[in-house]
Amino acid sequence: MELINKVFNHPGLRKALVKSRIFLGIVFLILILIYGRLEMYFLAFAVSISGELIQIWSSGSLEKNKVLTARGPYSLVRNPMYLGRFLVILGGILLLSNIYFVLVYVVIYYFYMANRVKREEKRLEKIFGEPYRIYCSEVNRFIPNFRVYENGELVFFRFNILFHNNEHLNFLAVIGFYIIFYVCNPMINSFL
Repeated sequence: MELINKVFNHPGLRKALVKSRIFLGIVFLILILIYGRLEMYFLAFAVSISGELIQIWSSGSLEKNKVLTARGPYSLVRNPMYLGRFLVILGGILLLSNIYFVLVYVVIYYFYMANRVKREEKRLEKIFGEPYRIYCSEVNRFIPNFRVYENGELVFFRFNILFHNNEHLNFLAVIGFYIIFYVCNPMINSFL
């Protein structure tokens, strides 16, 4: 376990992954276009869109490093964006219709998320201090407790914050990917 955490926290590896994430994402999308199964389309789309809706609500509530965000989904759980991102990617992986890919993804994402959140929480504690420690003591890290944080505001969303966080572009990318998959996958498979 310690070795796995060292791998996920290695600065050089993290920097290399950040630099190559667009390339890796494109390779991943091409593989899904080629090997994806149209029969899984509606389930995969539903999973990805549910994740993207979580991402949209989160992004429309989050002013990064400016205010302690305890509103919108952050009033229920400290890290809703990671759940949303997990579901967006899981939908794409479901298109491959292979349980082993799903299991590998779940394990890798868990370690990525757990380690990234620990680093992020240390940074946020330095920025917001005691109010952040109180928030952490009352709001779960990953599993919503369905009790709104007492200093939070559940019904919160601002388009200007969403646009500032560029989540509208991610939404368009997810929709675009599923349209391209639906149109191109049958054509690609007819050639293979």
